[in-house]
Amino acid sequence: MKTFVSRFKRVGRRVGTGLGLLKPRDVDLYPGSNVGDRVHLRGVVLGGNNSISHDTSITGKVAIGYASTIGHNCVLVGEITIGRYCQVAPYAAAYATNHSTSCLSTYVNKRLFNRELQRHNRIKPVEVGSDVWIGHGAVILPGVTIGNGAVIGASSVVTKPVPAFAIAVGNPARVVGWRFPKEIIALVQELAWWEYGPEELRKIKEVFFLDFVNDVPGTCEVLSKAIVTLKKPC
Repeated sequence: MKTFVSRFKRVGRRVGTGLGLLKPRDVDLYPGSNVGDRVHLRGVVLGGNNSISHDTSITGKVAIGYASTIGHNCVLVGEITIGRYCQVAPYAAAYATNHSTSCLSTYVNKRLFNRELQRHNRIKPVEVGSDVWIGHGAVILPGVTIGNGAVIGASSVVTKPVPAFAIAVGNPARVVGWRFPKEIIALVQELAWWEYGPEELRKIKEVFFLDFVNDVPGTCEVLSKAIVTLKKPC
């Protein structure tokens, strides 16, 4: 393990103590990312410049996009895709697998039949778009998709799809509002700023400091110009 940790540090990464890399080759999958103490990773692919805070467990076919961050004490299990520039608050969880309730038992631990009962697990991938904020203690259940720019309130339990730029709260979570007016949402989706790196985004830095709600006409104008700036050939 010391050898793997040294390799991490040599390429500009931070690795916390007690890191649980279940496969040595996994260490090559985390370029430029910070991994906290007592983090448990297995089969995870990071897009780069990520942060995984302490005491978090991520296992399964999980892909986390560029610059997305995962708070402490989070759990991600199964086939999960998280887009770019997302933030997941502490104690949040996402599950792409669930126990079967139609068999004799829901028990699938290795202590009974050496995990053979896991073949009954119900597997449904979870997909999270880019620029998504998932609040403290929220739970995302199997088969859920969350659109770009959505917000999931603290302690919410998400059982159904959440549209782009929607604000969803509660148990079960329901859409209670939208971040922006429809015309703004359409322009932001077209801009798709999350597809670009920090250096490119400096060209449209002013857009990130606008009030998208109280000055809709002005915002639309600036967004339209930003789209041209980002999309034009170099």
